[in-house]
Amino acid sequence: MTETTVLLSPALMACCRLSATELMNGFAREDGTREVLSDEDIGLCYMGRAALTEATVLSLLQVCDQTRSSRCKRPSDCEAVFVRLLNNVKHYEGTDDIKNQRWYYYFKRFIERWDVDRRLCWPCWEKLCKRQKQIHYDTWQKLPELMGLSIEGWAEESSKEPSET
Repeated sequence: MTETTVLLSPALMACCRLSATELMNGFAREDGTREVLSDEDIGLCYMGRAALTEATVLSLLQVCDQTRSSRCKRPSDCEAVFVRLLNNVKHYEGTDDIKNQRWYYYFKRFIERWDVDRRLCWPCWEKLCKRQKQIHYDTWQKLPELMGLSIEGWAEESSKEPSET
């Protein structure tokens, strides 16, 4: 429709979040015609679902990495928080975020749920936030690969700042 491949990966990523019925049946347009994916694109979505779920789990595990900031103010407290975060990943109540391939989700709620008394010092919190931002950026750069695509110029195009109009 747009004669560009730069939107293909995000579009397929969005399709990966559809139910199997929605994915197979497509949707009805206002004029009554049906919009459906090709069999090849449906295959990419099923493969992409697995890759996006894996990326989501890895994102969460990497965010909970136990590496403290070099400027850590409370090493024993921060270490305990990171251990608690990692141990609680398996009990994470937000598994919908994992099932729905929300690798881009900021796990702030999850962290705050397990650090209610705010034991994580500010430098470690900042490091954790920077780590998550980098993980999101790295995953976004790999999106075509995760979706089973090869898109020439994706890394350059997807990292451009939006132009002001």
